[in-house]
Amino acid sequence: EDDFKAASYLLNLREDCPVSTVAFHAQQCSEKYIKAALTYYLIPFQKTHDLSNLFLKIPNPADISLKILFPAV
Repeated sequence: EDDFKAASYLLNLREDCPVSTVAFHAQQCSEKYIKAALTYYLIPFQKTHDLSNLFLKIPNPADISLKILFPAV
């Protein structure tokens, strides 16, 4: 959750937002969520940072439901 929090916090900087840093944390967050789903469903995966490669390992992605709670502003 720290990558998600960091990206969200940085986005609130508006025009001073370091876009490349937000992108980095968003990628890290996505990678960790996908790897967590693969681990939960006992789907093996290689060491990689390729989100497409990881996502394609999920047999039925529509069957996986992830709930992300956004804090009240």
